[in-house]
Amino acid sequence: AAYNRFYYTDILGIDPATARTAVLWGSGHHFTGIPPWKAKTELWLSGTIVRDACDMSPDSMDRHLEQINRARPDIIRAWPGALCELSEHALRNKMNLHSPKAIVTSGETLHARARETIEKAWGAKVHNFYGSRELSNLAGECECGNLHVLANKIEVIAGDGKQASEGQEGDVIVTGLNNYSMPFIRYMIGDVAVQGPARCKCGRPGPTLKNVSGRLVEQFTRKDGAVVPGVYFVHLLDRIMWNGSISKFQVVQEDYDTVLILAIVSENLSVEY
Repeated sequence: AAYNRFYYTDILGIDPATARTAVLWGSGHHFTGIPPWKAKTELWLSGTIVRDACDMSPDSMDRHLEQINRARPDIIRAWPGALCELSEHALRNKMNLHSPKAIVTSGETLHARARETIEKAWGAKVHNFYGSRELSNLAGECECGNLHVLANKIEVIAGDGKQASEGQEGDVIVTGLNNYSMPFIRYMIGDVAVQGPARCKCGRPGPTLKNVSGRLVEQFTRKDGAVVPGVYFVHLLDRIMWNGSISKFQVVQEDYDTVLILAIVSENLSVEY
């Protein structure tokens, strides 16, 4: 939380404690185990609205945009793929959108086309943010376009096994510095990134990444044109994977109405799921 606050206050110049926030994410998945009344109360007290990024039909997108415009948030946090789809919908329909102070995208790779589309629709700069389930907040983008490492130690290792030089792409290796129960020592997180300069032109100290290029999540298209982020299936099967019933799975969209899920399952898989 401290690193997250540092990013918003020092780099973005926004106090997250008082800022109104709109979140376009996997609504509901963040409050697993939290009573609904408590989750709603916390959101209301913090001035936060949450819209479901997995519900992106044309009618749903109209409701998302209406709610966001009504809330007039200082910050929009979102999956870039979902926000890009929402932005394209607004541009197609020539909608006027409230312009926030900052847009922060995370959870997927932010591609150049998505950044351009989002900034055009909302009239605000997009800031890329890099995090993970294992180690939370890792790096955030500054005004110069580099992602400043916020916590832990991040190495970018090139194909020769050595530390990547500036501008070189390689595997991301993370060492956790603040987890006393399950430390991660030089953990290969499964992402690919480009090494940034040792010192950014913005003047802030510490190492940087130029971009994260390896968190590509495929999307699925419905018959009505709505786009469903591939991470939706991760959330859908999350509970089954955690209890050991599924060890691996692959989702293949064969047609608009046909999605094939291939899975390696254990004997205790229950039809109740």
